[in-house]
Amino acid sequence: DDWKGMALDTLLLLLKDSNVRYRVIDVLGHRLVDLAEDKVVGDRVAQLVLQDFHKIKYRGLKMNSEEAQRVIENLWEIKVERKKKEKLMSETELEERRKMVKSLKKQGKKKFLMGFVKEAMEIYTVGIDLCPLDMIRDRVVLYSN
Repeated sequence: DDWKGMALDTLLLLLKDSNVRYRVIDVLGHRLVDLAEDKVVGDRVAQLVLQDFHKIKYRGLKMNSEEAQRVIENLWEIKVERKKKEKLMSETELEERRKMVKSLKKQGKKKFLMGFVKEAMEIYTVGIDLCPLDMIRDRVVLYSN
């Protein structure tokens, strides 16, 4: 736990440094999106990664790789846009989505076990798109499958 804490503190320091931030984003890529889902440090990581998003979106700042560009845009979509959309949804609509995601997880698993990997991936992708942000474990399962 001490090592994990030190590693996270070091990562946060690197992300705060504007001279190093973009290289860290290039190297870590989607791992930062996964880390942004963490309950303890997720919001801090997202805030540091996204602090220059306006420069990327409106001023044409380019990242060193297209992968890093996609990571930042994906993180913006998850942490900002989806939060806004979900706040506007009724509890009934969110509950319907939760049920649908559970069903899609089962369907995807069934397809995967039958050997239909491509179809399973398509089902999991739909599940990820519908999955509310508060269903962290289900999102992790959908991503990992």
